[in-house]
Amino acid sequence: MLTKNKKNYGGMVALQEGNLVPVERGLDIKGLPIKKVSVNKDVREHFTDILQNDILLTDNIRLSKIVYKYQQLEDEIRESLAKGETRFLKPDKINMIETYKIPFSIQSVRGTLLWNAIYPDKEISIPTKVNTVKLAIDDIFGDPTIPDFVKEATKKLFEEFPDLESKGTSVLCVPKDLDVLDQWIIDHLDSDTIVNDNMKPGLPILEAIGFRPVTANKTQIASNIIHL
Repeated sequence: MLTKNKKNYGGMVALQEGNLVPVERGLDIKGLPIKKVSVNKDVREHFTDILQNDILLTDNIRLSKIVYKYQQLEDEIRESLAKGETRFLKPDKINMIETYKIPFSIQSVRGTLLWNAIYPDKEISIPTKVNTVKLAIDDIFGDPTIPDFVKEATKKLFEEFPDLESKGTSVLCVPKDLDVLDQWIIDHLDSDTIVNDNMKPGLPILEAIGFRPVTANKTQIASNIIHL
């Protein structure tokens, strides 16, 4: 399967140095976004399954089935987020803050500092791996649905790091071992952005087999429109 980008492809290796390669070890992916470490593990597995079993290993590529499985993943992500599950959050990492030239430009830095300010008893030790949550909060101090302890912690954080205030509170990093988000976080999830971030790595696969993405609010999303 070839994409429009050079050296980005997916294929099945049948022979290697004259030896048969088992199917379970034959998948060869180069350059596709689904291989990036920033892609959620469950999302990567879902798109890899589509690529291998519904495109590369089948004699009859059923476009309707592939679109259904793509949409099925999107629905599953939305349902998971509504329950506050962390299963489909974006994996990230934070290094020692002093190693960054402009630390507050890094999402994982801002998100981790915010978490540690709000939950000092569950502090994230740096450096480490984290999960990133996108939030939709216009005015954290003026929003009556935000708990007071969150507002107070955020205010103290901004007083300690004034440069953080201009960046807002659109990102929160949570510990990797956290299974369920607190209710105030669930209520303010930027679900559309989280879903789109998860689905975007699968777009090159759909485009490669003839689907044309559409742009909505400057974001490319999948469609069932076929290139003729």
